[in-house]
Order: sequence, then structure tokens, then C-alpha cells
Amino acid sequence: MSEPARVLHARLHLLDRQVVRESDDRLLCKVDDLEVRPGDRPYVTAILSGPLALGPRLGGLPGWLMTETDRLFRGRSGRGRTASR
Repeated sequence: MSEPARVLHARLHLLDRQVVRESDDRLLCKVDDLEVRPGDRPYVTAILSGPLALGPRLGGLPGWLMTETDRLFRGRSGRGRTASR
């Protein structure tokens, strides 16, 4: 029997929080954005982190500069993405 889903307030409980690896309690990154499946009961499908996730959230020139600088130096086009289970 599975447990019912836990209800969280995204801004309060998820955004800007540390992601910790359970096996050794190592801090991996901070949550910058969430990928959410819309509907009657929205559901978080992925946790996004890194400059390519944070840039659009900041918006404006600072966000654009963060995103483009990261793309220029890392040569990647995707965001840091961790899928939920």
C-alpha cells in the first residue's frame, strides 16, 4: 500500500532549498525552478537547478546574461533537471 502524496506549497517548501543526497547527506544543489504537470491537482514532475533554470526565473537582463553566459561557457542547451519518482 502506497502513502498518499504530500501536499507542499512550492515557494515555501521547495524553491531555493538544498537538494541533499540521502546516502551521504551531501549538498548537491539548490532548487531553482520546478516542472509541473497542470491539472485539477498540479504535480511536480521535475526539479530544475543551475543557471539555465534560474535565469528565466530572474527575468530581464540579469536573467538573460546568466543563461547566455552559462550556455557560452558550458556549451549545453538543457537545464539541470532531476526527475521525480
